[in-house]
Amino acid sequence: VGSEMCIRDRLSIVLEQLHRYYGKEIIYDTGIETMPMHGKLDLNEGLQKVLSTIAITAPVTIEEKNNIYYVHMRKEN
Repeated sequence: VGSEMCIRDRLSIVLEQLHRYYGKEIIYDTGIETMPMHGKLDLNEGLQKVLSTIAITAPVTIEEKNNIYYVHMRKEN
């Protein structure tokens, strides 16, 4: 994986790739497995920034506790 990641896959696959690239644990909710993702991510920005970018475009929220990242489905209002 280079410094830019082109995405055209399910979000769960993208999160697995980010886990391997950054070496950080990423845990995600059920339902994210089938969520489609398209676009580009700049991996030079760091994992927190990359996950924040995903949260802007996908209906998810990001939480970090004890160096573990949690990706949750955004709750509908």
